[in-house]
Amino acid sequence: MNSIFGKILSKYLIPKKLPCFILSRKPMILVSYWMDFYNNYEKILSQLPSNKTSYCIFQLGYHVERAWRLDEVFKQYQDVQNNLNSKSINFIFLANSQAEADLLKTKGLNSVFCNQNAFLDESRYKVLETKKKYDSLYLARITPIKRQELASEIKSLRLIGNYFDVEKNYFDERINSLKNATWKRKIWAFNVYKHMAEAHTGLCLSSEEGAMFVSTEYLLCGLPVVSTESLGGRDTYYHDDYVRISKDCPKEVYKAVRELKNMDINPNYVRYRTIQIMKEHRLVFIKLIQGIIDKEGFERDFMKEWPKVFTHKLGLRTSLPYGIAKHRSLTEDSWNALNRKRIAA
Repeated sequence: MNSIFGKILSKYLIPKKLPCFILSRKPMILVSYWMDFYNNYEKILSQLPSNKTSYCIFQLGYHVERAWRLDEVFKQYQDVQNNLNSKSINFIFLANSQAEADLLKTKGLNSVFCNQNAFLDESRYKVLETKKKYDSLYLARITPIKRQELASEIKSLRLIGNYFDVEKNYFDERINSLKNATWKRKIWAFNVYKHMAEAHTGLCLSSEEGAMFVSTEYLLCGLPVVSTESLGGRDTYYHDDYVRISKDCPKEVYKAVRELKNMDINPNYVRYRTIQIMKEHRLVFIKLIQGIIDKEGFERDFMKEWPKVFTHKLGLRTSLPYGIAKHRSLTEDSWNALNRKRIAA
């Protein structure tokens, strides 16, 4: 699409999409990242009906496993509650770890342990039989939180990840210090599995973040993983058969990489076990939605609807095919139009 034409089309013809995804119309159920919702809650709430109960389900980008973070989320939650304007809305948080769910509940927040990585579309990730070029791949932004320096002892390292302009000096310093690494800024999302197939192991070296999609993406591509101890829930999918938890030490990270590389682990086994765990969390989610449907008195089987409803990452923070986006995305000032369409599910 011509860039000038695209800008005109976006500005004048395509409604601005709000950062949430419609899971169900009857009853109304939306899913969103908490911070995306919080930053746009007045606009989102204005699109919800006043004469019936709506349900807003949230994923958590960054973990909520420390007191300061819990207090931050709870204060934001109170801000939203104080501005509901008499609308009936239930809020449910999907936690990425049991510890996170338990902490949210201490503040009276409705929370269910349902890890966000379960909503990766496994069909996008494949096990390829190809020649390995690298001991390890680290697919992550070049930024301090990712701690690429812990990979300094690895003999053959592939780094893939962009950086913020304000972190250019940090990027230069880090890349120059990793003498055994080759770096690529970006790759196409649909080609991720091809790049992963070139490495013996995947790296996850941050100590705190969210569930870290790429951690599970490695596993879906059959890569064993070397991780440090972490908060955020990425370890939900880990198993001793193909994951090593390393100390925060470059020599220990390399030792773990070398061990996994020499084990010659069956990649299809890694992928299979990961998908089984994903299915467990999807079932938690399906039962949650079914409970809402039953409570509101609708006769529907959400398990049967799931194959049609499901899309990669539940359509959040990702590009959707036009047909899905048109039917599932909530846009500003669009409630009446959406209400006439009788969107399925």
